Amino acid sequence: MLSEEKLRQLRQQYNPDGSQLRRAQLRLLDMLSFLDDICRAHGLLYWIDSGTLLGAVRHGGFIPWDDDADVCMPIVDMLRLREIMLKDADRQPYALQCHETDAGHWQPWIALRDRRSFYLHHAALLSEREKRFRGLQVDIFPIEKGIRQPLHSLASALNRHLLLRPVMQRHGYHWMRPFVPVAHQVLEHTVYPLFRKLRRSSDSAVYEKAYGIPFSSRHPEADIFPLATIGFEGRTFCCPCHPEAYLSAMYGDWQELPPADGSRGHDVELMIYE
Repeated sequence: MLSEEKLRQLRQQYNPDGSQLRRAQLRLLDMLSFLDDICRAHGLLYWIDSGTLLGAVRHGGFIPWDDDADVCMPIVDMLRLREIMLKDADRQPYALQCHETDAGHWQPWIALRDRRSFYLHHAALLSEREKRFRGLQVDIFPIEKGIRQPLHSLASALNRHLLLRPVMQRHGYHWMRPFVPVAHQVLEHTVYPLFRKLRRSSDSAVYEKAYGIPFSSRHPEADIFPLATIGFEGRTFCCPCHPEAYLSAMYGDWQELPPADGSRGHDVELMIYE
């Protein structure tokens, strides 16, 4: 963890108390607690991931310039969580974002979205404005064993070219936008299940983000399980049992702060409602 003085300087620079960003982080903290409660009540496995885990280890909470949260779940637990939340979706304090609840959501992961805020990535402006839920988000990524790396790379490429770029209306992909619903059905119900049938038993002790997720993150099972807990903004959440090794696999030298330029933070429009 960084020194107390460095943590204080970063907080003052990026997310001082009362700032819009700090209010967003506190809302996200409540969303993480809500997710933790559901998972514990139903015996579901999850752990904080990516920048959220990095923030926990390096900063003791949110990275000062971060404005979202990430968790991972074994794919069977993520599907069970979706099933649980869909049964009572309209009465939940936060919205479950998946294709069943939001026709503008085309990705193979799900998200918890805040109903009392507005959060918009400018880099994905067109695609984000098609979505029903646009509040602060906790992304929930499925992870599984036995992934074949060439197939994972192929699935990621198919996701980018058939879904992501057409939905964002990138140059040269405008004509493909009407075919996105068909492409989504084919990928979700034919291509990805087929790839899973080709599971590699030799990789049974390595976990990877599921097919279709457009980035790679491979971790030995021994770095994740049995899950541990970690302090985060005064609360406690599940984390990999070896978080430092997990972060090294994702980021390399994760202890170093990124340059104080555009690599800190996202280009977003953010508004918190009371």
